Amino acid sequence: MKFRLTVDIDEINYAQAIRALLPYADKSDISLPPAVLNAAESPGVLENFLRFIPQEEQDKFVLSVFEKNKDRLISGAVKFADKNGVDIAISELSLKERQ
Repeated sequence: MKFRLTVDIDEINYAQAIRALLPYADKSDISLPPAVLNAAESPGVLENFLRFIPQEEQDKFVLSVFEKNKDRLISGAVKFADKNGVDIAISELSLKERQ
């Protein structure tokens, strides 16, 4: 049996999303200055940097990082499920802009 889980996200904190993706993403796929990436865990660094990037560009950025790292994210989700005692296989993971 297959299931599809759909989650609609209406608002997102981009700094938090980037921090959550960092452990699963190839840093070369993240088009932020290396100094910002290296200091991403420090409070306020991402928030201050993102203030200068238009919302539309932030949307595109998160979609791009997600798509380029989809396999890594699937692997991380499977490991998380396994760690919590859930045997699961994920065949697809997608993130799309909703109009």
